Amino acid sequence: MISPDCHYKIYWNGGRGTNMRAEIIALWGLLWFATQLYLEELWVFGDSKVIIEHMNKGTQLNPGSLTHWMERIKALKRSFSTITFSHVYREKNNEADRLSKRGLSGRFGEMYYELFNSNGHGAEDCLSHGEMKQISRKPMGGFNLVPHHIVETTEEYAQANMRTLSPSGTKDVLIEYNLSLGRTVNLMLLQRQQNHVDRRDFEICKEHEIDNTGVVCIWPSEEVLTYFCILNADMFRNKRVLELGSGYGLAGLSIAACTDAAEVVISDGNPQVVDYIQKNITANVGSFEDTKVTSLLLRWGQDVVGQLGHNFDLIIAADCTFFKEFHADLAYTLKSLLALCKASQAIFFSPKRGTTLDLFLRAVNSHGLHVKIHENYNSHVWDLHRKFMEHDSCACAWPNYDEEHCYPLLIIISS
Repeated sequence: MISPDCHYKIYWNGGRGTNMRAEIIALWGLLWFATQLYLEELWVFGDSKVIIEHMNKGTQLNPGSLTHWMERIKALKRSFSTITFSHVYREKNNEADRLSKRGLSGRFGEMYYELFNSNGHGAEDCLSHGEMKQISRKPMGGFNLVPHHIVETTEEYAQANMRTLSPSGTKDVLIEYNLSLGRTVNLMLLQRQQNHVDRRDFEICKEHEIDNTGVVCIWPSEEVLTYFCILNADMFRNKRVLELGSGYGLAGLSIAACTDAAEVVISDGNPQVVDYIQKNITANVGSFEDTKVTSLLLRWGQDVVGQLGHNFDLIIAADCTFFKEFHADLAYTLKSLLALCKASQAIFFSPKRGTTLDLFLRAVNSHGLHVKIHENYNSHVWDLHRKFMEHDSCACAWPNYDEEHCYPLLIIISS
């Protein structure tokens, strides 16, 4: 699997069976792996003409006992804004044959992968360089609205009293964010290093039926949400705030540090992400003054009202509409939370991503909720967006910027 910055070689032992079984389970594994990397556009090349034609044209396929795998594949297909399937002849697919043999040497059911940079051997066997640049919309830039830097020296650790946030091994990094609103506030967040994917990440995702996007990076929409909340601090004063799908918790922590909110609950459905959130809360507790701040493992679609115990004035989220299979659960969760108090509202930031956002808003409307969409909600963010669209060559340029996938709309949802 190839993206602009790196590519992966994936293989696993799927057990004994027919060639059809191997092809179907391999396709499912590829699509599942791609969703865990937050890819939006995918070009699939395969040497099984029967499978490729079925995916493109719906031609007859008799999977027999593998019908449930085909249903999983169809569900995963809906996670991508664009997905194409192309046939390649077996002699051009030697690397896949080699990997299949390696998979047989592994333990049954365990997925293995190798990660290479974009200069890795064989990375362009199937695709031209121009096509490679289009595969992944994983952000290669950002709006740079919140100044930050990696904390590298032991002196900085000591000054910040960040013992609880010392990065473990090579996968984590400590980043200092500088928030300014009347007074300067610095937050220290423990995060994953860029492009570091751990095998345990996928095991957790598979076990809990969740995604791993919260540990990938601070996404541009989260950055814009953070900036928006700091600039509109009065909106949060003395309010109870719940952040959904929080990732490392930058927006929620910023509200707690800068806005005099009464309470901030920072939630995510991934237990691994919630562990990062709690560490970040503990390390920055001195910045919150009287604001109560807690982390929460919250799965959309479940009895969130009983779990939370009370209503919230504001519900915030950034880029939580990517996976279409979660739309119904997220919309139901919003309906349940907003029903507790008619004055409550949800503030979402999300790019369009083809029809993805529209489909989510359709799910929201089906619950009788009201939606307002704002495209130009801040002059500075809007100016940056226009420069990116013009492919400005200045220092702030964002390579591969695309309005559909990179520019977050402001969405206000109310009952």
